[in-house]
Amino acid sequence: MENINRLIKIWAQISNNVRIRDRTVKAIQYGCQMLMGYYGQQLKEDLLQSLKITRRTASTSRKAFWLLKSINHMCTFVDLLSELNQVFTVTRLLDLLEQFFLILYYFFENIVFLIRVSVVTHITEDHLDDYVNWTNFFGDVAGILSVFIHFIHKISSWFTLKQRLGSGNLLTNEPTRREEALLVRDIFDTSLGLIIVSDTRQHFNFLFFSNLCFFSHNSQGWS
Repeated sequence: MENINRLIKIWAQISNNVRIRDRTVKAIQYGCQMLMGYYGQQLKEDLLQSLKITRRTASTSRKAFWLLKSINHMCTFVDLLSELNQVFTVTRLLDLLEQFFLILYYFFENIVFLIRVSVVTHITEDHLDDYVNWTNFFGDVAGILSVFIHFIHKISSWFTLKQRLGSGNLLTNEPTRREEALLVRDIFDTSLGLIIVSDTRQHFNFLFFSNLCFFSHNSQGWS
């Protein structure tokens, strides 16, 4: 019974996570797309049609989920702009650019959804493909550069701090101070390793979860 309750709690946490819900539907969408691409010639017509409908439905549901999401990123954009005016850094500028392109990206995705539900009829998805692709691409580039620069700065600052705390005592002949310095160095090496692993994991999660593939939205209707 405890195991069942634990599973229910885990499922509740997962199902209430907005990002996981979106990525689950995305996995269904691109899973169908992969099956159609690799096995399209071997599948029966009715199964192939089911995959097309599922992929299209998953894609449209994700776009519906993104309605007005531009407003969320606009709030973040305003906050970052205020911080940038106070203290200018390259990473803050890149974060600001990322949010700017995300605002545009989700705005165009909202228009695509309105086209699919026949609210907007005077343009087609093909007209918006380039706008969706380029805003998605530039937003990812800015985000990745920001993460990379932040990662390098953090490693550099840790090495500098380690050198300041440990280097002086390592030059002394007093055993106690040398042992303290070596202990400090070991602690810093361990902590730095943990931070590198954590930041690297976040970095690769960013790469994995972001829509980095420039051709994921194309004129062939795969989005």
